[in-house]
Amino acid sequence: MIQKHDPRSPGADLIPGDVDLFVVLAEDDRVAVILDRVRAQPAGFEFDLLMVGQVQSLVRVMHPGAVEGSAGLRAFAASALGEEPPVLDCGVQFAGKGPGPVEARLHMKSGFSRDGETDASFWVRPLPPVGDVIFTVTVGDLTGSAVISGNDLRSAATRARRLGASGR
Repeated sequence: MIQKHDPRSPGADLIPGDVDLFVVLAEDDRVAVILDRVRAQPAGFEFDLLMVGQVQSLVRVMHPGAVEGSAGLRAFAASALGEEPPVLDCGVQFAGKGPGPVEARLHMKSGFSRDGETDASFWVRPLPPVGDVIFTVTVGDLTGSAVISGNDLRSAATRARRLGASGR
């Protein structure tokens, strides 16, 4: 039985399909932002951002609730508590144009910092109906982006399965 769930989060009774992906979105001599752990299911996809380097201690959601296509985190630099902390802004856009207007809805699921790493998980809905997905990040003056195959996401979503449906 499929449980009804809030569309702002992944289905709790589904094991998502995996997209084999590890991309350094932005990097300088102080910080790097990495896109990793992309998982998809029919309603949307999840991904993790990992920020490593001279930032740590605390993560805050800058835009609480559902945000059309963007979200932000604030990571406090342990060595510069008197300075304004850097903000990690993340955006997701669908590159393809389908039969109607479809926008990525990005929700931050969780985030934390420890030992020079900031890790955040996001849920995006829906899946892009056509075309690819553009990820963008900004940390201070540092920016980066990557285009991820929408076909890979849609294919991974077809591999998602209900709990207990392993075929054993």
